[in-house]
Amino acid sequence: MEHGESRFREPEPNTRRAEGLKHRVLEPGESFGNFRVVKCLSAGLVANYYHMQHIRDFRDVTVGILHDKAGRDPQLLRRLLTLQKTLRNFEHEGIPKISDCTRIEEQLCIVLEPVGGQSLSQYFQAHATPGQSGIGLEASTRILAQLLGLLGYAHSQGIDHRDLDTDMILVQEDGSLRVLGFGIKAALGTQVFDSIVSASVSPLVSNNLPHRLNSFDVMSPEYKQGITEDFRVDIFCAGTIGYWLLTGRKANRNQLELPSTLLEELSAQWDVFFKVCSNGARSSVINPAGSPCMRSKTAMPNTTPSGRDLFNARSTASRCPAISWSGVNLPPGSIGSP
Repeated sequence: MEHGESRFREPEPNTRRAEGLKHRVLEPGESFGNFRVVKCLSAGLVANYYHMQHIRDFRDVTVGILHDKAGRDPQLLRRLLTLQKTLRNFEHEGIPKISDCTRIEEQLCIVLEPVGGQSLSQYFQAHATPGQSGIGLEASTRILAQLLGLLGYAHSQGIDHRDLDTDMILVQEDGSLRVLGFGIKAALGTQVFDSIVSASVSPLVSNNLPHRLNSFDVMSPEYKQGITEDFRVDIFCAGTIGYWLLTGRKANRNQLELPSTLLEELSAQWDVFFKVCSNGARSSVINPAGSPCMRSKTAMPNTTPSGRDLFNARSTASRCPAISWSGVNLPPGSIGSP
């Protein structure tokens, strides 16, 4: 990884207001090209994702409208088309395929297969007390194990996420996960992403939203320090999400309260797990286009029920057991261990 000047700066207020109008969230019923908005699935830093219907054949699609600043890069569409071809070969239902990359009403967009469910933010708000308590050990480990498995599969194919806003993680009716946004941040490139960050709302605002982890909440220390990111920051993001799910609180990296001190029933091995995740972007790795992305030294003994049964909600062939792909071991006693 290369070091550089810190990229993390407070956005200019006037710039925030101007760009906010361009990146506004469309309302249900609004027309957008040949589509009509059904609902907003995720309003993120880089893109807003919508459930839309085609106005003629009522075909359901997911449309991601990229930030206005992304559309100013003349080479980005070419990179998105390359990403589309790569995702076409994926065999994991948790990663939606891109069917088209195009401009609609002068906005750069990606069109994906229909994605339903509720966001992880909504799920958390319904099952936790944000800022006070999480969703429980069993539910947290089920979600975290699936997320690690999904990330591990993507990493093994050479694709990463780097921006795991919890609004982009969608919980399906059967409990499985689907994640929007794979490969988008890497396709944008550092310069474009920096310009989007500088035009966004203040990261301090996120502290007032305990029911959601946005891009600033999961932003890696490497990015803030001006160090080139790679797929390893996804492990950091997963740990940040896991801490939030378990404790109900956002992790304060300056004064981190160990989860075992917040939850009496929690094993101290969870503290080790989160430390491994926190060091994810600095850990030694195997080539991400090869097998697992990172190896934790915390061994995980057999537990019941088998975690391999947790990820077969739709098709065993298209869903990979979490731990075998992620290379990151959940603590002893967790649901989701192999």
